[in-house]
Amino acid sequence: MKRFPLAAELWWAIRARWRVMFAVLPGVAMSLAHSTALNVPTADVIDALDTDKYRIHWISGSYLLGSAIGMALTRFAGSRLGLRNTYLLGVALFTAAAVASGAATEVISMAPWRFAQGLGNGLLISAGMVILWRAFPRHRELAMALYGMAVFVPATAGAAIGGLLTAWQSWRWIFFVNLPLGAIVFLITITLLPTEHRDESRTPVPLDLIGLALLTGMIVTLNVVLDLGQYWGWLTSRHFTAWLAAFIAAFAGFIIWGSVARRPLINLRVFNHWNTSLGLLIKVIFSINLYSLVALLSMYMVNLRGYQWWQAGLVILPAVVTMISSILLGIAVGRAGNRRLRMFAGLSVMVLATWQLVVLDVYTSKFWLAGVLAAWGAGAGLVIGPALFTIFEGLALDETMTLAGVFNFFRSQPAYIATVTLVTFWTQATDANFDWLRQNVRFNYPIVSESYESSRDRFVARGSPHDQGIVQSHALIRRWTHANARAFALQDVLRDLAILTAVGLVAVCLVRRGEADNRRVVTERSVSPQAA
Repeated sequence: MKRFPLAAELWWAIRARWRVMFAVLPGVAMSLAHSTALNVPTADVIDALDTDKYRIHWISGSYLLGSAIGMALTRFAGSRLGLRNTYLLGVALFTAAAVASGAATEVISMAPWRFAQGLGNGLLISAGMVILWRAFPRHRELAMALYGMAVFVPATAGAAIGGLLTAWQSWRWIFFVNLPLGAIVFLITITLLPTEHRDESRTPVPLDLIGLALLTGMIVTLNVVLDLGQYWGWLTSRHFTAWLAAFIAAFAGFIIWGSVARRPLINLRVFNHWNTSLGLLIKVIFSINLYSLVALLSMYMVNLRGYQWWQAGLVILPAVVTMISSILLGIAVGRAGNRRLRMFAGLSVMVLATWQLVVLDVYTSKFWLAGVLAAWGAGAGLVIGPALFTIFEGLALDETMTLAGVFNFFRSQPAYIATVTLVTFWTQATDANFDWLRQNVRFNYPIVSESYESSRDRFVARGSPHDQGIVQSHALIRRWTHANARAFALQDVLRDLAILTAVGLVAVCLVRRGEADNRRVVTERSVSPQAA
């Protein structure tokens, strides 16, 4: 340890605050692993609930709305209940609603429970962030690296966990498993996290009903626009145009109110801080890359390539391992002087890895894919800690409670929008590629004809009548052509995702050093023992 004084200092900081770590991080990890666990078995959920690919989005939309409201209410609930009780309320609500969601048999009965589960998720992840931030007054980047590990590593592993639970039992166990986990987290938190002493001199934060209404209207209209736009026909539909206008109005009102109101539900004036704005932009781009890549690759492996649930999980697992390793490396060797370098290097690796995935087709080896994801995970781990610290660096303690909700809101909402948009673009590009491939059959007629005859003879040799063999042969070639069309479309989507992620490199270069010197830097003396 003598050769690594920083590592030794961080180790002693962790030992001094281990109770807070073990009280908060497991709950955050449980919640975030669940957030992506349904990416793999979506088709099973659609069949079990007797729904379709459009109505199933009401389940994810309800969860998204609940999460956004929970994040926004963190400061309000924290000022009245205290951060400890707010966190416990979030854990209890998330756990109970998860069990009820798992028992639902229809979309309409699951949606309210998913909303309640999302509400608990929003409360616990935002309250947990502030609790950790206050517990490490002299090692804030360490606190954010630990929080980032509990957020993004489980989110990456969630698809693997969901696939394994589905293969083991059923997709419903993705919900049911939260009952024992939530109970354990609740008991650990009560045991380890100290009770807060309420400051009677402080006035509780009032509830901003206007801001809450604008936020709800914005999320609801956004869900309708994204989920039903393709079904309606985008701008060719009067229904879509009306809902789009409603979203634009709600969004504009939300931005204006959050910028000018005295005590808005989500205070957007925090964007006046240069590094805070850039840090949020970096995390938005990072989150879009992470959540979109996990969702897209899950669909590619399971739906396009026909991987088993456990196989898809094992392909993603190397990214989880390398992400944890690089986060720990950043904690050990990270300094203020190399913070921008670590973010730039990490994002560069993510861009290059995403660009490498552009070559995916219907024959790509799963081992090659796992290797690229391992490199991607290593890059992602380098970004998490320094980017989170850049957002919160130099803020007063009261501001962190407000910004925790803002951060988590802008971490999840743009990622959801981008993921749905990319999936929609994938579908449209697939149709275009399929049409192109069919139209080019006449240019490759000899090869296609030979393939038809070969597959027909194979079906006939296995006992099919001659006429049925012809039908089966045509169906086989059609499925193969459609699979190639989807693979070609995915290449375009991943290329766009890599280009978008590269924008984060520009934002990293614009981060200012010493920005916190011009803001209210918090010292250790300003943190009460109860808050820590």
